[in-house]
Amino acid sequence: VNVRIMVHMGSSGIASGAREILNAILDEIKNRKLEKVEVVQVGGMGFCSFEPIVEVLKKGGQREFYTNVTCEKVKEIISSL
Repeated sequence: VNVRIMVHMGSSGIASGAREILNAILDEIKNRKLEKVEVVQVGGMGFCSFEPIVEVLKKGGQREFYTNVTCEKVKEIISSL
């Protein structure tokens, strides 16, 4: 695995649309035929006003956080991998 994408799915994340974001990420990865990308659901971080939150951990340890993620922002996130 070269990239791990974590979608924060606590109750506030789900209420803010994290399920739709998770599905959009999976669709975008499939459409781009990306390999070695792992997508996992994790709990909330406690930053409810910034949900949905997506965390990207790249090989080598580089970590990026994206807040208030929309389906349009998902495309930008996946294209930056």
